[in-house]
Amino acid sequence: MDGIANDSGVEVADSVQLQGRGASAWDASFRSAQAELSAISDRLHATYAKENRSKEMMVQPLKEALTGDSRGTLMFLWAARD
Repeated sequence: MDGIANDSGVEVADSVQLQGRGASAWDASFRSAQAELSAISDRLHATYAKENRSKEMMVQPLKEALTGDSRGTLMFLWAARD
């Protein structure tokens, strides 16, 4: 994968999907976590506009990240068990 070097000399991929896992405080809401990531994303876009065009950080619940939208498949399998 070809990348471009930013001002600090670090190579930045032109197009890549990064995933990270983290834990929030028990009292943190989904909305507050997304607001914090959006603020970080905005700062990165302001600093590295070219490298971060069309990129956004989003919060996703761990259960959804691990299993995806499996409800439909599970319902089908449950109905087909007989």
